[in-house]
Amino acid sequence: MQRAAHFVADHDLFRVERRPSGVPYLVSLIGAPPPAATPRPVLVLTGVLGGPPWQGVVEGIPGTQGGVLVLPGSVVNGYKIKAVSESTAIVEGQDTSWTLTLKRGW
Repeated sequence: MQRAAHFVADHDLFRVERRPSGVPYLVSLIGAPPPAATPRPVLVLTGVLGGPPWQGVVEGIPGTQGGVLVLPGSVVNGYKIKAVSESTAIVEGQDTSWTLTLKRGW
């Protein structure tokens, strides 16, 4: 078995010319693949409290557990709360923003 493996490696059986390629394979020449994008969190507005000024309860902010009470202008783990109204909240991350809508019951 070992002799067969050496024969295949020495004779380039999987190349048409049966000789090594003239172009070396180097990742530095091709470039490394881009890093995988981190998935965006799924944010949910689960509640709104008060009257003007409104406060929202947002779930899904990375680094937190459960719902987080947020106010307009507050920053939670790098996510800025731009606005909170009686039925929506606007949250900005590094590269995107979310407009969250409060789901109403039946």
